[in-house]
Amino acid sequence: MKKIFLILLFSSIIYSQEIQREFRGAWVASVANLDWPSSPNLSVEKQKEELISLLNKLAELKFNAVLFQVRPECDALYSSSYEPWSFWLTGKQGKAPEPFYDPLEFAINEAHKRGLELHAWLNPYRAERSIDYFPLAENHIALTNPEYILEFPKKKILNPGLPEVREFVANVVLDIVKRYDVDGIHFDDYFYPYPTPNTEFNGVTIEDAKTFLVHNRGYKDINEWRRSNVDLLIEMVNDSIKAHKPHVRFGVSPFGIWKNGIPHDVKGFSAFDKIYCDPLKWLNDKTIDYLAPQLYWPIEGDQSFYSLFNWWNSVNNGIDIFPGVASYRLLDKDWPTEEIINQLNIVDTLTSTSKGYIFFRAEDFHRNTKNIGEEILNTHHKNYAVTNTFYKSVEPSQFPKIKNSIITENSIIIELDESAPNEFFILYSFINKNKVGSILKIAGNNKIEILKEELKGSKYLALKKLNKYKILSNYSKLIKIINQ
Repeated sequence: MKKIFLILLFSSIIYSQEIQREFRGAWVASVANLDWPSSPNLSVEKQKEELISLLNKLAELKFNAVLFQVRPECDALYSSSYEPWSFWLTGKQGKAPEPFYDPLEFAINEAHKRGLELHAWLNPYRAERSIDYFPLAENHIALTNPEYILEFPKKKILNPGLPEVREFVANVVLDIVKRYDVDGIHFDDYFYPYPTPNTEFNGVTIEDAKTFLVHNRGYKDINEWRRSNVDLLIEMVNDSIKAHKPHVRFGVSPFGIWKNGIPHDVKGFSAFDKIYCDPLKWLNDKTIDYLAPQLYWPIEGDQSFYSLFNWWNSVNNGIDIFPGVASYRLLDKDWPTEEIINQLNIVDTLTSTSKGYIFFRAEDFHRNTKNIGEEILNTHHKNYAVTNTFYKSVEPSQFPKIKNSIITENSIIIELDESAPNEFFILYSFINKNKVGSILKIAGNNKIEILKEELKGSKYLALKKLNKYKILSNYSKLIKIINQ
């Protein structure tokens, strides 16, 4: 058996592979136990095992971001002084995990180890998804502050028209940003309630009329006022994030159709008119860092993926557009993997800012529905990618300093001097010093392990640091691999 020796050289690499910049995300939904945990009655050990398995699969498929749902309905999958523990985590709202652990902290650490960003996903207003589905905890906002609530048939939401509600939601977000090393904060599409098809519920009508009388801020039109309420929350959250941790990105994933008939060949539900959501204003005001419109339709048809993405891309105002892609529809017999791959081809072709997309949901890749994992690896995820930077003026990090290298029976472990929160290290392999190298691994801690079988004839290794602003450093010193 050949032995491997490592020698740290004093030279650095001259040539390198230009790393691909692309946001490759997947939503991990906790509500209704869609993705994680698979049941509200799992042991802590089983919860951790499931999450690690899910993250391993996403890393294996060369994803680079996870949008992890931590607040489905004014509750928490993390230790919060504002809101109770989620029913979807422990089977009883308000009950902490036993033995205790913090799922968000655990998810961040495990995601970062695997080179995955973690964005904390919150539902901004939903308070009860289904009234009386389970008992509310004593400290749930619907019980402690019932005056904050708008009630509808079968559901409750926080009242977007109240200044106190905006402050409360912004404080919940800021609490996460201050205490956790998240890479982003993410809102989904639930603002004012959706009308329910085939029922008598047509969305908000007079439920907030009294609020409008007291808090109209000079608006005469209640519909304009409702949209302004949402706009104010988006602006407040963005400002508070940027004031404390400007590297943390803020993104929103609205319903995919802004208005019926825009673009001209699209017919469908109007988010602008029905749930009072105006993403075009957020783009124009630059109160978000990226937008992820949910384009869960086929390429052709009345809600054409092509037409909608082309339109969103045309109005981006320099803000990244990462479309939501419906991997969950692979469960439909008439939704082939080719539809997904062709939608990503459209994103590649049309994108005028940074490329990216987010899949709903992660479990589709974990269970490999219709072989989607292999399909995406063979097409769009052949190579690793890191997310784009939106801070052009920040200085690059200093190159990584190698502290030690260890050879085990099956692997090589490289220890670095230091690592900081939200930083990643990229390990490159080179056949010779004058040839462009390839990326072997991306990891988020200062101990990087690579299996010997993955070296594939490599003669040299080197590393770069990706700082929290997603700006690359120069190379580390070169490590020479000697086989004997």
